[in-house]
Amino acid sequence: MNSTSISKSANLNSNVNKTNKENNKPITSVTNKTLSYENLDIDSVKQQMKNLYRQSLILQEENIPKNRTNSSETTLPSFYEIKKNKMIKYNETLDRKGKQKEIELKYLNNLDEEVKRLKILKNYLIEKRNNEIKLRNEFEESERNTMKAINTSIEEKKTKFENLIQNCQVIKSDLIKLESEYTINCQLCKKLNLKNKEEDEAIKDKERYLENELKNLYNYKAEELNIKNKNEENVSRIKDLGIIHTNHYDYMSFLNNEFQESKGNIRVFCRVRPKIEKEIKDDNTPSNYIEVPNSNTIIINGLIQKSNIGKDATQSKETFHFDRVFKETDTQEEVFKEISQLVQSALDGYKVCIFAYGQTGSGKTYTMEGDYNNSSSHGIIQRSSEKIFATLKELKTIGWVFKVELSFLEVYLENVRDLLSKSDDNVMNKNNKMEKPSTYIVNSYSEMLPYLDLATDNRIVAETKCNDISSRSHR
Repeated sequence: MNSTSISKSANLNSNVNKTNKENNKPITSVTNKTLSYENLDIDSVKQQMKNLYRQSLILQEENIPKNRTNSSETTLPSFYEIKKNKMIKYNETLDRKGKQKEIELKYLNNLDEEVKRLKILKNYLIEKRNNEIKLRNEFEESERNTMKAINTSIEEKKTKFENLIQNCQVIKSDLIKLESEYTINCQLCKKLNLKNKEEDEAIKDKERYLENELKNLYNYKAEELNIKNKNEENVSRIKDLGIIHTNHYDYMSFLNNEFQESKGNIRVFCRVRPKIEKEIKDDNTPSNYIEVPNSNTIIINGLIQKSNIGKDATQSKETFHFDRVFKETDTQEEVFKEISQLVQSALDGYKVCIFAYGQTGSGKTYTMEGDYNNSSSHGIIQRSSEKIFATLKELKTIGWVFKVELSFLEVYLENVRDLLSKSDDNVMNKNNKMEKPSTYIVNSYSEMLPYLDLATDNRIVAETKCNDISSRSHR
């Protein structure tokens, strides 16, 4: 019994080891594996140990050698042998069960010890884990602090680096500007050097020229003394000639005024204008309606009238005599020639008045003003002004001094209006009192033109059957 039990236990241990070796999962490894976890579960460990023990028992039963009958024996076993074999088997089973119980008790004792050891190990591991967590938290906190310090230092260095980059870019742009300025200055220096050389040569030429001029200057001084003496003689002669010229001008003015008085202090001229388009379309007058046989006579031929019988036809004629008659073909210049000596009389100090009279559309404005844009069509006002300023220019050469004042007045509906006034209400004869007109000093014909335009714009005009813009006043 002992031998069999020992062999059975040996076989059981060997089978357990074989199973552990075959599965490569020894009990120690299982415990080690369970110990590697943070939270150990004792009940699960016990259950795992029981399962392993049962598996070992099953493997032992499978590996127990069975008594086989010898194939050579052909005789049947006797009853005693059969009974003996049964008893042997029964004893073997009892030994096996007792051995199994002993193994289970030992295993359970080992399990209790292992559980205690595992509890101690668990507490140790938990404490160690807490210490590690504490150390790790402290380490992480220190690492975070160091990382914050590193990040702040990195940011500061980054800003410094960016500032350095910006400063470098500014310095680089300044260097580029300085290089460009340097190249420009070098070019300018080259040009200035060339220019200085040219100027040096020019200065040398001027020095030579001045030396020659100094030589000539001494010669000119001698001639200057002679010319000065001659000029003094000429000045005295010019004064004498000026006196003679003024006397001559006074005499010519006297003769001109005597000639104008011989023609008459009041003279009446007549000017014939050509027909306008409306008159040509509605023309019922005869072809010889107006005849100018000479420079002083005008004949107006009436309509041809037939008698009641219709045989005899008569035409009325009316003849008028004037100091001068101008044909429709006579120009503005020819009209001004006739009255230009009156302008000369005004310069000599006499009061002169020239005005145009006639029905609406007879050509008064054209005769007095003409066309501003065409010099050949200028009227009496423009041509008289040109003659006045041209004569004054000649008289200034011999020492005469003049002051020309300009004013424009208009008489319309018994009101005297100042055409050069800048106010809207330009009536001068208010409350039976005559105000002074606006006067402007002019020194040339060009200075007079803007005032002439202003007066033309301020005059009273209206539309008639003959003209779209017809003057309504006397100027």
